[in-house]
Amino acid sequence: MPIYSYNGKRGKSYFFKFGINGAYYLRRGFKTKKAALEAEKDFKNKLLGDCDPWKVIVRLKFKDIVNKYVEYCFSTMKITTASDIKRQASSFYLKAFNPEKYLYQMTPADANKAWKYIQTLKINETTKNKKLRSVKQLFTWVRDTYGYYYAAIYTLPNFKDYQIKRVKQKKDILEVGELIQILRRATPYYYLAILTMYIYGYRLGELLGLKVDSIDFNKRTIENYQSISFKTGQGYFI
Repeated sequence: MPIYSYNGKRGKSYFFKFGINGAYYLRRGFKTKKAALEAEKDFKNKLLGDCDPWKVIVRLKFKDIVNKYVEYCFSTMKITTASDIKRQASSFYLKAFNPEKYLYQMTPADANKAWKYIQTLKINETTKNKKLRSVKQLFTWVRDTYGYYYAAIYTLPNFKDYQIKRVKQKKDILEVGELIQILRRATPYYYLAILTMYIYGYRLGELLGLKVDSIDFNKRTIENYQSISFKTGQGYFI
């Protein structure tokens, strides 16, 4: 895989631009062209070592990266935090990614595979997102330490609980016999209202929205386009 490399002058200062594996790095603000070229050389050596630049052989496998990251954590973090990351190294990092794969060989497919691995874990979404953040923190350290930007890992989405939780409610179904008993005790006004709701399946708001001209006595039909709230008395068309 070839490396993209370019240097030049912009304004009064010099710069260099370097690309590898789809990631690009721009450094500018050098006073002389010589300083820009030396900085570019140091940057490449730090990232690639003494390998052939046209083959882009980064001499670090993923397991090497993880080990160096653990060492860094123990030197900069609390012992409890570093110990937790060390446990994740063997139980999580090296299972989510191929430990024998070189850094430069990692593609977006590896990031997606790691995301799917986290998805299969029998933990809740909050814990899954914590693991995903820890992976991103690992590669942020790789970026800051080796200048290697693994863009694919930062595009992975967070985990969400798409399961719809429904609360089962007991439904009271009005039997015909119960309806008849209610109608026998109702006044003529409520008798007509209850019977209309039962026959036409009206909601209470739709019943309140009925007008005289809503009923066609010749065709024996009812048309209604308005629903009224029995709490506020305000109506809206449906």
